[in-house]
Amino acid sequence: MQLQRRVLRSTVLFIALCLTSTSVPAATAADADFDGDGKVDFSDFLDFAAAFGGSSEAHDLSGNGKVDFEDFLLFAGFFGEGGSEAGGVIYAVDPPSTLLPAGASEVVLSLRTGVITSVAWSMGEALPLAEMTPFQEGGGSTTHRTTVTGLNADPNVVNEVYVRAVSSPDSVIHLRYRAVNDARPGYPKTGNLWGFWNFLPQGLSYMARIDLWMGLDLPASDLRELRRLNPDILLLPDINAVERKGLSEDYYLKDVNGDRIEVWPNSFRLNLTKRYVAEEQARYAAQIILDSDLMYDGMFFDNVMTTQSWLKQDIYGNDVRIDADEDGVEDDPAALDAAWRMTRRRSTRRGTKVFFTRFRPSAT
Repeated sequence: MQLQRRVLRSTVLFIALCLTSTSVPAATAADADFDGDGKVDFSDFLDFAAAFGGSSEAHDLSGNGKVDFEDFLLFAGFFGEGGSEAGGVIYAVDPPSTLLPAGASEVVLSLRTGVITSVAWSMGEALPLAEMTPFQEGGGSTTHRTTVTGLNADPNVVNEVYVRAVSSPDSVIHLRYRAVNDARPGYPKTGNLWGFWNFLPQGLSYMARIDLWMGLDLPASDLRELRRLNPDILLLPDINAVERKGLSEDYYLKDVNGDRIEVWPNSFRLNLTKRYVAEEQARYAAQIILDSDLMYDGMFFDNVMTTQSWLKQDIYGNDVRIDADEDGVEDDPAALDAAWRMTRRRSTRRGTKVFFTRFRPSAT
């Protein structure tokens, strides 16, 4: 049977990345508001000046691993702006719209406001401010925290949460949360990596017989139906962690001649030593989940690599001398790998929180 051929007959280890918030690919005024007072002003300049020449992540607005003139130019561009986002009042929402652990019926929500004010929330609809529930902490300040209760833990239900601030009651922040399912399939555990299109003619009832899907690309309505048919199912789309088309030239790894490195026909390696590149990949993955109406359970990252100095030839067998920092000199292998690993860790900054889940489908 086709289904039997799809059963994983040997132990498979893969990484599913579930993003509990999104990140931004570049610095914003909020990143330059170092003291959090809602504006980028002289006190932030003094803070930045003290960090200049060092390696403070908080002040490294360009993401190049050091606080230098490039960061100064970014800071100068933000000077005088309001540090807050989302209508100039509410920003730094943690967590933003995201997936929650299985069975979650509440979420601890924190945020900041650009002015001293109080904040309130409601569930299901954007109620008037007077009918909302006030945040438990931070009234009359710029830092606010509360526990949003009453979430529906049904994995097919997306909870709609709304937030308003007293200082701007007509503006509303819309947040969405869904608890993932507590997948505990029986034996044999079955999985499929890519090739989902071969199953489409068989129908969703047939597809629901598989417990783990990786590389899936279906509309939210179909994802809901699969989960209804198989409550223990896990549904994951995929992206290539180190390759992606359509980005600007500076996102790609270069050789000493300044050329991109082709690792597959018409596919070029990304330069993950640059923090903004890693953050863009995280943002891209998160957006796929958000665009699915939060119906995916995470993201399968293909080609996760912890080092890159081993890359010595391109897809055509031509020798490659990597120049990740683009100074015209071949990178030291140890320094290249250290930068590659460091940026992967740094990509969790600016709001991206990740957790890794390992599944071991049983042999049959």
